[in-house]
Amino acid sequence: MLIVQKFGGTSLADLDCIQQVADKIIATRNNGHQVVVVVSAMSGETNRLIELAKELHEQPSTREYAVLTSTGEQVSMSLLAIALQSKGCAARSYTGAQAKIFTDGNHRRARIRDIDCEEILTCDDGDLILQHCKGNRLFLHKGYNSLPKKAEFNLRLSKKLVKKLKG
Repeated sequence: MLIVQKFGGTSLADLDCIQQVADKIIATRNNGHQVVVVVSAMSGETNRLIELAKELHEQPSTREYAVLTSTGEQVSMSLLAIALQSKGCAARSYTGAQAKIFTDGNHRRARIRDIDCEEILTCDDGDLILQHCKGNRLFLHKGYNSLPKKAEFNLRLSKKLVKKLKG
């Protein structure tokens, strides 16, 4: 079964917390499940980034705001992938765009528009992404702006991938 696990900032507050999250993910995988992980920025990081932006401009553009705040999730997903790898677990981090998940243009409240499984199968890392979805590898995804609900993501991704894998 494909399981989507979402970890918020408090769960990723520091390196010890990230190690604990890695252990939870590995336990889920060891129970025979395929795992997709969605992470938030580490506790307080998004607020720190927002404050920096507001020091420069009272109302930063929504695009730049989204680009800036997404860096917090990129740090979290990279550190979590490193923690998983240090425990002997194959993991790789991807942003939504790298995973071929496309959202609408609403930078602060984006919704999934499409998941391009064809592109997943043909992109440079396509074999790796497909293995992450098919096998017992883990796929980490930045979550702050792109995923409205983990259940919706799980449903849409699993339906498209199952359909694609069955031909």
